[in-house]
Amino acid sequence: MRTVYALSLFAFALVGAACSGTDPYEGSMFQLCDTHLRPLVESGAPTGGVYAYTGGEGGGETGHALVYAEQLVALDDVLPHHKHTLFETGSVGKLFTAALLAEAVERGEVTFDTPVPEAWGVRAFVEEQGEHPVLLWHLASHTSGLPRVPAGLDASSPNPYAGFTREDLHGALGGATPTIRPGSAYAYSNLGYGLLGQILADAAGTDYRTLLRERVLERFMDHATSVVDDRFAHSVAPAHAFGVPTVLWGDDDALAPAGCVVADALDLLRFLGLTMRAMRERPGSALAVVTEQRFDTGDGSGVGLGWHIEPDGTRWHNGSTGGPHAFVALPAASGRALVVLANDVSGATTDAAFRLWDAMMGRESAPISVEPAVVWERERIDALVGRYEHAGVALTLTREEDRLMARLDGQEAYRLFPTGERTRSYRVVEARVRVTDDGALELEQEGVRTRLERVE
Repeated sequence: MRTVYALSLFAFALVGAACSGTDPYEGSMFQLCDTHLRPLVESGAPTGGVYAYTGGEGGGETGHALVYAEQLVALDDVLPHHKHTLFETGSVGKLFTAALLAEAVERGEVTFDTPVPEAWGVRAFVEEQGEHPVLLWHLASHTSGLPRVPAGLDASSPNPYAGFTREDLHGALGGATPTIRPGSAYAYSNLGYGLLGQILADAAGTDYRTLLRERVLERFMDHATSVVDDRFAHSVAPAHAFGVPTVLWGDDDALAPAGCVVADALDLLRFLGLTMRAMRERPGSALAVVTEQRFDTGDGSGVGLGWHIEPDGTRWHNGSTGGPHAFVALPAASGRALVVLANDVSGATTDAAFRLWDAMMGRESAPISVEPAVVWERERIDALVGRYEHAGVALTLTREEDRLMARLDGQEAYRLFPTGERTRSYRVVEARVRVTDDGALELEQEGVRTRLERVE
């Protein structure tokens, strides 16, 4: 079930692991990382850094943590990354909300089969589905039938979830239409996780971020937070979207339970190590229960509470906000856990990381083939700066430092990356620009080519 799911409205993921050391296993792990991540590094994406960790059970505390880190050429003044650099982890945070559900069940505050309270406005679901109300485990396993995201979000905003309040959540749920009968099919829902976290906070008599801090972050991690203030200003990896600096999210209000955690790799590794130990030694405990398969997706894969489950039993989740993204994975049985963090969106990273994970699991897996980055001198970039038009389509090229930026009228400016001696490509969409012999531009997207003439 290797589909990309995240809190963001964009498509991304990051998977992988790596280490360096002296024993044969650690040396081989380092070689695997170098083999599978080097092509990604040389392609120029992501922009800030790639950090991968693997450790024994207990993660950085009772096990060991080994790191492979590659500092990439930064497109702006990116702070040096290290093992304690904090990253927004996006939908990886759903694992912590799922853990809060299991904890609330242990405390007797709710049960997995507790129906969603009518106060949260799911009457449309109850009325349409009759004897099949939405239960809390439906929310945690993405089988509730709730839409993926609330209606009316501004997808063009750097953070479309900012300012989405509990009142907004009530309104979105009241107008939501069931996509499936609850419990009958898998349909990923950030909206469902936002609702789940708010219900758990209500049951505990507090707010979600306080609940998260007291029952998960302070118990299992050292540096993780859900509120980035001045204390963390110089510790959080800056965000990039396809090579262009963007904003950190932070303020996601009512949808915080779908992914608001900021953590470093060692924090995540420790959480994974404790989860593996619980799976082996305390199978009925909260951290273990969430890893158990709750729904079979019908393709050999499944889903637990938060965790996606591969046919070989691997538990994993990925996530991203507007730029930073994370991936965590556990094997079917006790073993080594994986964490990878990076600060940019890259489809190539997804492919490279999954291949690396397969190689680490002993499966034959070839590294990705990425076209090496082509360097264009600043003089060549300057020669292209200007405005180009054709039949109502207008494209303006500007230079920022050594970056060539392209802006279609009415849209934001995005970076064009050199992919050949005559071509530069977007990373936000499948499109590229080719320089013609006579100095015009040819814009190619979805198989359609448009010639744009330079306007003096």
